[in-house]
Amino acid sequence: MIKLIVGIFLAIILLAPAVFAGADKIKLKDGTILEGAIVARNDHQIYFNNGKEVLHIDFSDIKSIAFGPKPLPQIEEKPSNE
Repeated sequence: MIKLIVGIFLAIILLAPAVFAGADKIKLKDGTILEGAIVARNDHQIYFNNGKEVLHIDFSDIKSIAFGPKPLPQIEEKPSNE
């Protein structure tokens, strides 16, 4: 369990710069709207990086989720053999 938590923490640190590339939005049942990036999930919760901290949000508290645009992967150009 500790390895899982450490792994999630490391993934969050590495993915933090991607938060603002295309934000996901979560609307909670109380009307709160969160912007950031979903970094992990399990059967009961979403781990959501809002740029300041990682929130653990129960699915039962979520009204809707809107996934932001994801950047296209970069394609390496092969050098021409001229």
